[in-house]
Amino acid sequence: MINLAKKRVRFIYISQKYNKLYQKSCSGEQNHEMFLVVTSGTLNFIWHNWNLFWRNFWLAHLIGGIDLYNKPFHGLFPNYDEQQALYQLLVYLQKRKPNPGARINGTYQEATWGDPNIIIKLAVELMPSYSYMNYLVSLMSYYIQPIRHLQTVRNSLIHLTHHNIKQLFNLARHYRFQPGQKIIYITFAREIGTAEIAVNYWLNKMEGLLLNITMRST
Repeated sequence: MINLAKKRVRFIYISQKYNKLYQKSCSGEQNHEMFLVVTSGTLNFIWHNWNLFWRNFWLAHLIGGIDLYNKPFHGLFPNYDEQQALYQLLVYLQKRKPNPGARINGTYQEATWGDPNIIIKLAVELMPSYSYMNYLVSLMSYYIQPIRHLQTVRNSLIHLTHHNIKQLFNLARHYRFQPGQKIIYITFAREIGTAEIAVNYWLNKMEGLLLNITMRST
């Protein structure tokens, strides 16, 4: 049974632990290649676990589980298995045609469950059954930018294409760099509004979203 309380604690633990290790390893690192490898690996691991949390969050709302307060709750399709529930989520996203009981064929067919746009779309679809999804959508208006920034930096460093590097430069206006600092060091640039190191800013906001989610009707 999916335990969302434990999944939330798990993500926050990973976020804090690996950010601490990352900053210890890369603060002041001048070797560009080493910095790139460690940064892309760290962000990729954290982003993967972020998506795992949201995958479980959406699945639990369809097949049931343990909520964020360690209380059992029923899903909309309690007789579905995981593959059937994932197919239904893709129906909500208009990535599959309605077909009751159908299953996905493999993980390659899944969506990026923690993508901000997907979080909002699924929350809207589930609003009629779970009124607290309204609050999640309102929270996203505050947290969406730093989540998108981490996602963009992760994607750009993992897939070093001309288009993706251009995306990094588009983010640069939100951050203050040290004189002569290269764009790949954006994780250690300062977010202009808060003066936080960028990677701290992103992860603090991601953790903040998870800590502020409610699963109680308002």
